[in-house]
Amino acid sequence: MYNSKIAAIITMGQSSPKIRDVHAALSDVVVREYGILDGMTLEDVKRDVWPGENENFIVTNLADGTNIRVSEKLAIERVNECLSRAEADGATAALILCTGHFDSFETKMTVLVPERIIL
Repeated sequence: MYNSKIAAIITMGQSSPKIRDVHAALSDVVVREYGILDGMTLEDVKRDVWPGENENFIVTNLADGTNIRVSEKLAIERVNECLSRAEADGATAALILCTGHFDSFETKMTVLVPERIIL
């Protein structure tokens, strides 16, 4: 069952307390963060999501600030996994903190993508 007071923030790296300004702006909403790389070490990233040669990628960072690359295709898959978890957790809306292009999502939630807002 959905709770209209739960929103999700999806980050391209790992969840971070640096997003407190979003929490402050949504003070009457429970905000849950989901990082597409949560729980992964640098070695995990290099093994599981690092882009292959000539593959499109995004640049992000781990919670400790280490800059990394993530396969664009795998990043999109992981965003959809995070959206599914957020939806299962009762969220009715999600904000994706990435300016990249996303075609569609496998969710019934409202999903806000900066690219769509900026353009």
